[in-house]
Amino acid sequence: MSAPDVQPVSLPDDQQPPRSRQKTTRYKGISRIDHKRTHGYFARVSWEGRVHSKLFSDKKHGDRLAALAAALEWRDEMEKQLGKPRTEEMVFGKAVAGSSKIGIHKRVKDGRLVYEATWREGQKVKRTSYSIRKHGEKKARALAIAARERAQARKLAARYGDAVGSVRSQKLRGGCP
Repeated sequence: MSAPDVQPVSLPDDQQPPRSRQKTTRYKGISRIDHKRTHGYFARVSWEGRVHSKLFSDKKHGDRLAALAAALEWRDEMEKQLGKPRTEEMVFGKAVAGSSKIGIHKRVKDGRLVYEATWREGQKVKRTSYSIRKHGEKKARALAIAARERAQARKLAARYGDAVGSVRSQKLRGGCP
């Protein structure tokens, strides 16, 4: 006698234990909060060292999807106000400990000290290095920084056009409000 086919019981998402619930958002800067009496989406926008955040509760917006839509709309509007380019990937990260620049590392490569610049192009990590022995400490570091900045500028120009790159460079030089 064969055993009857038994289908596993599937609980509604809100009754699932927290670890087994599916992530409800895959949007950059948007997090779901389900804790005691707080239910909603928390939106964050980080730009130029400042973090702007706001909670969009399910109750205030009617339901979960309306709260998500409001959070996305707020995030996009805040990025426009701040002049931040819209992207789902991290454009500028944090500097590695001991380095004052993002994507710049001092390391040993083939037995020699170098400054290495790294950046992403699509799904690939690109890198180039400059010998400290050949160029000297300051120049090797400066060359690595310049290489990374060129790569980042190309990436932004390809995605958003030259306007973003020129606005960002003007801000860095103090030319924009």
